[in-house]
Amino acid sequence: MVSLNNKVIAVFGVTYKSNIADLTNSPAIAVCKSLLKEGAILRIFDPLVTENAIMGCFRNANRVEVAANQQAAYNQAHATLCLVATDLQFDFAGMSAAMTVPPYLFIACNLDNIDVVGIRALGFQLYIFGNQFPLG
Repeated sequence: MVSLNNKVIAVFGVTYKSNIADLTNSPAIAVCKSLLKEGAILRIFDPLVTENAIMGCFRNANRVEVAANQQAAYNQAHATLCLVATDLQFDFAGMSAAMTVPPYLFIACNLDNIDVVGIRALGFQLYIFGNQFPLG
């Protein structure tokens, strides 16, 4: 089993659902808490909610950082995790170049127009959950 201890994970989208600025009963927050229990360091970016709202979801927030922008979230991250669909436009080439090698990308939401082949060509280890995208 892979250890998440001290691994930096960029997290995009933590609200209850897409384009809603509400963290109440957010499954994404539950995922974040599970990652923290495994020793991960989280850098969260969600433009819909405030830093105080995000930090208020975690009792021990010393391993949680709210990033000012996408680049600050994924810079030198070991993995990027997209939990809730947003209107963000991702620069996957820039993301791949800024992350540790090999960069891991986990998509657990419906992101429109994902170029699976192109993303993999950038060197990503790509994992898509609950989606109908072809993995070829």
